[in-house]
Amino acid sequence: TVTELLKSLSDTQREVILLKYLAQDGNGPEEIPYQQIAERLNKPAGTIRSDISRAMQHMRQRLTQQRVQDKMIQKK
Repeated sequence: TVTELLKSLSDTQREVILLKYLAQDGNGPEEIPYQQIAERLNKPAGTIRSDISRAMQHMRQRLTQQRVQDKMIQKK
């Protein structure tokens, strides 16, 4: 499910989500700070926050749609 959700994102959104939540900076399992991602991608930190927010919203919507479809199939 997570893989399918990631595939549904734009390349930019997928990249920031992977960097924020799935990449490690060598200091342990903590999330990488927005500023570090911004520096890595040469973008403002605010843009990174917006991209992550939009990506998370998109994935939540897709998950909700999938759950609704699954419930409809189960009722049949």
